[in-house]
Amino acid sequence: MRVLVTGFRTNKSHPVNTSYEVKNALNRQIDNVEIIPEDMIASYHNTIPYMEELIRKYNPDAFICMGQALRREVISLEKVAINYQNEERDWALDDDGFLPQHRPILEDGPDGYFTNLPILKMLEALKKESYPSEISLTAGAIGCNNAMYCILHLIHTKYPRMIGGFIHVPSHHQHPRRLIKSFDVEYIARGVETAIKVLGAT
Repeated sequence: MRVLVTGFRTNKSHPVNTSYEVKNALNRQIDNVEIIPEDMIASYHNTIPYMEELIRKYNPDAFICMGQALRREVISLEKVAINYQNEERDWALDDDGFLPQHRPILEDGPDGYFTNLPILKMLEALKKESYPSEISLTAGAIGCNNAMYCILHLIHTKYPRMIGGFIHVPSHHQHPRRLIKSFDVEYIARGVETAIKVLGAT
């Protein structure tokens, strides 16, 4: 089982991103699961071609995107992505200097996609190891939701044998925008590995 796991690389709008650091802290092999860590770009217009480059390069069995959710204090397994982009913070430009406002991700795409990851089993594994975790019904309407929608669109239209989805991680202790609760990067990484390890047993 080859699992490609991405974390958003930092940019001017987000000079610190927990998902990037967690991605770098992942072990490369867990039981029979090979983890391939890669950067994810913050680009609303170029996400799909970038993802296809990664798929061609690595031929993964699973493609999991990660992003940070600074208002959350748990590892969130996302269930659904919506065909919608809206960034209300005028400073949060993507890598291309673009700010999406009230627009679809894909003009002719479906309203939403559900993940095909076994998130109930992944949540059970996380709870068994006492990691703070949940299943989330919203990935928001900005970069994280965009990444999740794009990978699920590719799975549904071009790569039906692949599974994929999105995991939100909370802030780490050194994050300048952390809230009351934060975690060590290594601790979050071990939690993400606990969820990923389930894929090797399904």
